[in-house]
Amino acid sequence: MSSPLRVKDHMYGSPILNIKWHQTLNSTEPKLITADKHIVRVWDPNTGNNMTSIEPDGGAINDVCIFRNSGLMLLALDNSQIPAHFIPALGPAPKWCSHLDNLTEEMEEKPDTTLFDEYKFLTKEEMERLNLSPYIGSSAVRAYLHGFVVRYELYKKQRAAVAPVEYEALKEEIKKKKIEAQRQSRITQVVKIPKVNRKIMDSIIEEEMDVDTENADKSSIKKKKRKLELNKAILQDERFKEMFENKDFEIDEQSKEYLALHPQAATKEPRLIEEHFESVSEDDQQSDASAV
Repeated sequence: MSSPLRVKDHMYGSPILNIKWHQTLNSTEPKLITADKHIVRVWDPNTGNNMTSIEPDGGAINDVCIFRNSGLMLLALDNSQIPAHFIPALGPAPKWCSHLDNLTEEMEEKPDTTLFDEYKFLTKEEMERLNLSPYIGSSAVRAYLHGFVVRYELYKKQRAAVAPVEYEALKEEIKKKKIEAQRQSRITQVVKIPKVNRKIMDSIIEEEMDVDTENADKSSIKKKKRKLELNKAILQDERFKEMFENKDFEIDEQSKEYLALHPQAATKEPRLIEEHFESVSEDDQQSDASAV
């Protein structure tokens, strides 16, 4: 089964109307000229590189005529006029218009300062994202290299139309990532339930999970951070270890003194105990103590 040596794309999605081999005087190898209704491209068949391209704005291309051993090319368009294009790299001008060679030499002496200041280069994916695909083939969009050059005014107009939607989508994506990061950071390690002051341990963990620094003002954020630091100190400092192990330090929340100082304590129910801790029997504690 045969396979192509090289595959090239005009980037317009239009059928190829004309394919010509043109022998140049500058090279022993001929050049390949292909045309669709939008553009004429000149290729190097050995490398597949695009030498140059011609994109007329006078109408759709119907046919291409190039004079033998010269660089003069005529295009038959949907127009009463037939534009002529001279490409010195393909050969000299015909004898009956040899003055074109003199013009070319004068142009080569002047530095080329042509820049695409009025155009913006976009890839095919960017064209689709900015809803510019319908403009392909118009005078405002031209195929160039592996993408397109678009008139900057049209680019700015489409970007302004799409930007609010992209901004909202980006905002939602950032928000989701932030929420997910907070959720991951709030996943606490399952540890053993202390036999003493379980509710205090539970309230400390709840406070860590309920911290909302996004919607709080600066002063409240500082207070919450200080409180979190104190809570961490209670859990990590060896000096507070006895508070969760020694029954002598157990707080009786049913006592009159405690209820007098904490009137809302009677209505509170412990939460997250089973989620964050594992029950420990006395045998487990004794085995842990013997292991130490």
